Amino acid sequence: MAIKINKTPVKGYKYIFQSEREVENPFTVWVKPLQTRDLLDLEDRMVQRQGEDVFIAQGVFSFRVAQQGILAWENINDDKDKALKLQITDGLAEEDSIANIPADFITEVSSVINAITRDPSSIQIFFGTD
Repeated sequence: MAIKINKTPVKGYKYIFQSEREVENPFTVWVKPLQTRDLLDLEDRMVQRQGEDVFIAQGVFSFRVAQQGILAWENINDDKDKALKLQITDGLAEEDSIANIPADFITEVSSVINAITRDPSSIQIFFGTD
């Protein structure tokens, strides 16, 4: 079977975090799949070596995937209940913006971004659309 490559620009897929799905104004992000080379580059840069052992710095990897894959968000506020704006520079969410997201949410959304990058058919699973 031939591999299908979709070169249509992605505007983003709306993702509501699992723990937010039952609340009135859920924290929501719009995500896109990464370019394959960008995902593989991130993986290569996150490889750590300790003696004979090799591992991926998972937390940093998740943060960088979220930073590259999140396009927009809504319903995230500061401690004074003021909406936080997602700051994007040259198409990349700024570190200070992504750092506002709770760690568990970063892990969750990076898993979604990773999945839709590696297997575009998973877009249907997560978002119900092609």
